[in-house]
Order: sequence, then C-alpha cells, then structure tokens
Amino acid sequence: MKVDLTQLTCMDIHRKAMFMQDFYEKIMFDDNGISYSVKKIDGDEIRPFRPLDFMNCAVPDFSVWDTHNTVNAQGYYSYEDSVMTAGFYLAAQCYRYRVTGDKKALDEAYKAFRSLRIVYMFGVNENKPGFMCKPYGGRLSNQTVMDQYIGAIWGMFEFFPIASDETKCEIIEMSKSFADFWRKNQYELYYFGNYWDMKKDYHAYNAIITAMNMAAWHYTREDLYLAEAERILQDAKWMYETNMDVLKRDCLSALEERREGKKAFEGGPVGFSNLYADYLEDDEFLFWESTAHAHYLALSADIINRVKPDMIAADMPDLMYKWMDLWHYGVGEDCAPFYWYAINIRTGQWRSMPLTPLLPREEWPYAEKFEGYLSQIRYFSLASFGQAAEITYLSNTDTKRKDEARLLAMKILNSLDGTRMRVFYDFDGEQLLPDLRHLYNMFYGNSVNLYLATYWRGKLIGIID
Repeated sequence: MKVDLTQLTCMDIHRKAMFMQDFYEKIMFDDNGISYSVKKIDGDEIRPFRPLDFMNCAVPDFSVWDTHNTVNAQGYYSYEDSVMTAGFYLAAQCYRYRVTGDKKALDEAYKAFRSLRIVYMFGVNENKPGFMCKPYGGRLSNQTVMDQYIGAIWGMFEFFPIASDETKCEIIEMSKSFADFWRKNQYELYYFGNYWDMKKDYHAYNAIITAMNMAAWHYTREDLYLAEAERILQDAKWMYETNMDVLKRDCLSALEERREGKKAFEGGPVGFSNLYADYLEDDEFLFWESTAHAHYLALSADIINRVKPDMIAADMPDLMYKWMDLWHYGVGEDCAPFYWYAINIRTGQWRSMPLTPLLPREEWPYAEKFEGYLSQIRYFSLASFGQAAEITYLSNTDTKRKDEARLLAMKILNSLDGTRMRVFYDFDGEQLLPDLRHLYNMFYGNSVNLYLATYWRGKLIGIID
C-alpha cells in the first residue's frame, strides 16, 4: 500500500491519529488474519517482506533455536512481536470505541482479537493450550517470551466489557490457559536456545505473571489464580525498585573487577561494558533497550490495581512515576531514543556512544553482527510511545504531577513523524553497516498501536480535548 509518511510532520495529534488509523487497518493483518509486527518501507509503499529484501544481509542464525529449520528472515521479522502487536491494537480500538461509539472501532477490535485467537489455537492444536508463540512465518514456532503476553492480557482486559458473550467465553478460556500453562511449566522456557527461569525476574516479569493470574481471577473468581498471584507477588521487588536500580547496583559491584583488567563477555551491562571498555569513561557502563520494561510494568500494575486495589503495597502514582522516570535514559529532547548509551553509575548522567569499529567475529555478543559494534543508531521500538501510553495514567491519577505528565505525553505524541514509524533510524547513513541495511526501512506497527492507545485513552480520561 502506498503511504506518504512525510505528511505526519505537518499534522496535529488529532489528524495523525485519523491518518494512521486509516492506512494501518488496511495493512496490519496477513491473509490469514494474523497481525504483522514489522513490514518493509519501500519508497512510498509499506508492504510485506520478500526473500530478496534479505539477500546478502547479516541476519540472525536461526538454527541455534529453530530445531525444525522452518524460520527464515522474512518470517522472523514479519511476526516477531505479532502477539504483542495484536494486543496493543486491540486495546487502542477498545479505547477508540468507548470514546466514539464507532462500530468500525469495534470491528477492528474483533480483528485484533481474532489474530490472538489464531495464535492461541496453534498452541491448542499442539496440546499446549496457553502457549502464545511468536508465529514466525504465520505458523507455530517454539519461541515466546512473557512480554508478548502483556500485550494480549492488556488488550483482552479492555475488550472484555464490550465483547459479545461468545467472545467473553473465549477470553476467559484463553486467560485461564495462559495462567495454567505457565504455572505448570514453573515459568521456565528456552528462549533463543538459552534456559530462562522467569520467576527469578522480580521486576517487570514478576508483574506480568501477577497480572496474568489476576486477570484469570477477575474473570472466574477461582481461588487458584488469586492464590498464585499472591504467591508470585511475595517475591516482587518492583514496588520499591526498578530494573535499572538493579542494573546500576550490579555495575557498582563490578567497578573493582573492571580495574583489574578487561573481562570476557558474560552478558548484561557489565559484560557488554567489559567488551567495550575502551569507549567508556570512569564509572560508566553500557546500556541498551533497558527502559522497555517500564512499559510492561506499568501495564501490569494498572491491571492488578484495577482488579484488586489493595493488592499493591505502594502508592500507585508514585510507583508509576518511579518507573516512568526511566524514560529519559538514552532519549534526547527530540524524543528519538539511542539504541546504545552509557550511564555514569555515580552521577546518573547518560551520553550517546560513538560509532566504533566492528569487533572480531568471535567476540560478537550472541553471534550477532549488530551487537558487534557501537553506533548512534536511533531505536524507536517501545521506548517513546510505550512510555506515553502509561504517562497518561499519571495525568489521570496524580494531582501532584498531572500537568508534568500531560505535557510529556503531548510532547511524545507531537514528535511522531515518518522517521519514528521505523524500528531503527540511521540519521546519516553511516550507523548501519552495509549488510545490516535491511534494518533501516522497517515499519514498526507498535508505533501506531501505542500512539493510538495513548491518544484514545487520553481522550477517554479527558487529558486530550
């Protein structure tokens, strides 16, 4: 479909919302009804990926975890965040319907739910009800992660009050299955070939798991789900600290090790900082993508609080503000987040990183070329619009910071243009290596979904006229 994204620059936030809704609903779903998460920007056209788009490109080695050899670059990029994307769009259309009463919004909500239902049935047909895979290539895969679930949980939670009786039954079935599947599997999975015990994440993922069980309890009032939520919540640390607090603490404890010399790569900010120590100043550590967890946490806490307000032993506005305050890391006045940035652990100040030479192949983290050098590439993903969606919560509930939160949400919404519809933005054409250029012209559906969710939720609660 031909779309002139440059028009967004000249539009106010209201026209942007109408413009994006008009074109996005025409390109969001594949022929089987599954939502794309990313598509190709090809000149003035947004289209599905083709095999030739990845010719001579450095793409991930799927054989590490794709044991059935069914995943290729086209299917991987197209559907990586499909479940999350459908859930976010579902929530946005529910807010839109509640504001306007427009049947078209309700129709779009049903399309988004159908996408979630199709992926859910992939798991059912493999005797794994509740397993919401990343549907690479539009079919079952063995990959998922908990952040995909918060999209589905949020969307269905907003959809339930306006859904048909038949669809309500499906939402209840799916919500119970989500909780049952992960409880029986002890919240453990293999993600891209690596074992991961998610119950040992006491921050955003703890909140997602709790919200998952609280949603199931909300629909059913079965004691099993409330008891499980309470059990998981006993280990929670997110009510008094953020994931960034933990990362900073880990980095502080690693300062002495750094002085002893360069360490082998071991993952996380400490490991990456050891690898790129030559480009860091005293007391600095390297970070990337760290603020997305604030969005997952805020959505989860909102759902938990709405289901059972006494469940969270913290002041909700203060909790939201603590996590939303992470938004500024790596983000300049232009609301364009850097993928890579350094934080001084002593002062809290951050700076962007320079473009660096490519490391030897054997030193690439996770064998990924993109991770094998630093750059000033901008990364839009969830960093801007994900935060805006939950900053609206503060605007509605926190009298102390209401005006501040509203102004920040409006700033983010006003910043949306054709550039910010991409996953990555290479501002000077030098930040992506030639065989990574496929990452540049990628249209990211969640930029639209989270913009629309913020806009319509803002209208619903009265912070957007």
